[in-house]
Amino acid sequence: MDSGANPERFKLELHGPFCLGCGRPGRVKERRATMQVKPDGRGGAVRYLQLRVRRECWTPGCRFWHRSWTDYQPGDYPRRKYRLELALAVVEALGEFGSTLSSVARWFGLNRRTVGRLIGWTKGIDTVEGAAMKCAQVDPTVLPPAEPPAPNPPRASRPSAALEKLFQARHLVLLLEHLASLLRGHGVALEQGPGLVVLLRNQFNRWGEVFFVTDRSPPSLRIPWPPGSPAS
Repeated sequence: MDSGANPERFKLELHGPFCLGCGRPGRVKERRATMQVKPDGRGGAVRYLQLRVRRECWTPGCRFWHRSWTDYQPGDYPRRKYRLELALAVVEALGEFGSTLSSVARWFGLNRRTVGRLIGWTKGIDTVEGAAMKCAQVDPTVLPPAEPPAPNPPRASRPSAALEKLFQARHLVLLLEHLASLLRGHGVALEQGPGLVVLLRNQFNRWGEVFFVTDRSPPSLRIPWPPGSPAS
């Protein structure tokens, strides 16, 4: 992932109803419904419309005067049609025996390209080594989870490079689940839910940093550790 993004741009993209410059509520500029896709809990996906509000600062003299942003609600993740939970479900489904990009795409009503991009996006959140080091920083006495079972044998629809990317994404998902559990066990307040989802939302809520699919993203996952440090 590209680490050259401007942190201020992240914040403008992400923060809530108040302007970062003057602290006053932004005026509603636009309301529109956006299509969202999430798992339906039965091995497929459901599509629904969600209202999104754009706000704009109208305080003369504010450095953000006339600049607008999206007012994201709790549980949202910026600029995502496909919810975090769906990316997680896709990676997990591809770990099932006999699954292929095509079969998983059919289950969730997606296309192969979208499935491949969700795998690549998941893999780009952090390296397996980096996530394991974060687990050790929180509690070096607890071993991280073992590697997941080897991927299905290569086939025409899943070349070896894609298999390796999927294997890393699946291993990372296991490590993030373990990391979230360790943080909760050491008193860090995290929302309930899968590790990948809650850790990314935590990074978004605390620091305004987001892992985009097609835009510049942070270099790696950032966690609130140790508690009370400036970084947390």
